[in-house]
Amino acid sequence: MKKSIYEIVEKFPECNEHINTKQNTITSGGTNNVWEILCLKPDTITTINKHSIDYSGKVSEICVQAMEYLHDVNLRTEEFLKDAGCAYFYYWIFDVAFNKNMSKINDIPYLFNEFTDLLKRNILALNSSGKLEIPINELCLYSQESIIKRDFQKIIYIYNLYDIINSKGGKINKDVFKQIVNIVKQYNENMESVSCKIVEIPDQPTCKNNILVPIIITMIVTFLISLFIFILLKFTTLGSLIQGATLIRRNVYDNIDEELSRFRGSDIYGTMSRNSVNNILYNSK
Repeated sequence: MKKSIYEIVEKFPECNEHINTKQNTITSGGTNNVWEILCLKPDTITTINKHSIDYSGKVSEICVQAMEYLHDVNLRTEEFLKDAGCAYFYYWIFDVAFNKNMSKINDIPYLFNEFTDLLKRNILALNSSGKLEIPINELCLYSQESIIKRDFQKIIYIYNLYDIINSKGGKINKDVFKQIVNIVKQYNENMESVSCKIVEIPDQPTCKNNILVPIIITMIVTFLISLFIFILLKFTTLGSLIQGATLIRRNVYDNIDEELSRFRGSDIYGTMSRNSVNNILYNSK
């Protein structure tokens, strides 16, 4: 059964951890492994450079990291994990190679195919030379009709939401990331449902239909905002900061109330004293 984009994206934190364990530097001499030899070739560097990547390091370094990661994905036998690994690699190109440059989105599939073609050609060459025997499973393939192309904006939106919550960066919190994926999923499904209802409104809509649509949209937005705030307070440091600020403010208000109580007590005492004096003066007369 084909997995949805949301089920695939939930695996992205694991893919991120995996690719970050891969070598992204060239060792002295560049002859430590077959991927270094491949990525240091002038033809390989020229092939990658023609896509105008925006990477702070050397092209050969990002190439080695990509090759080692794709090689591992190629060896996976479970279709779902392979799909998730390939989909994450597509996002990784946008994130790392193009530094999240939105103007380069249309260039992602070309660089994606360059990397997978490099891997396939190199594996075939190694196998034919007898140096290595690496099985070639169905490598990551890209097509204009793929789930990656259709849903890439959803993936970007999920990561943008996560970056807002996790402003400190660092290792991805899988629980928070999964909650954000669920929020985006529910939002998109509800909006698609509302859109269908709007389309199904007859040519002469009644007043009831006109009122129903904004009410549904308002309920959806309210639910999503509430869910987002819950995640913000439950899983981030912002929740503890807000609780601390609330306690401080409560203590301040308690101190003010205490001072007012004392002040009011002194007023009552003063009033009682004045009344007693007046009574004494009156009786003396």
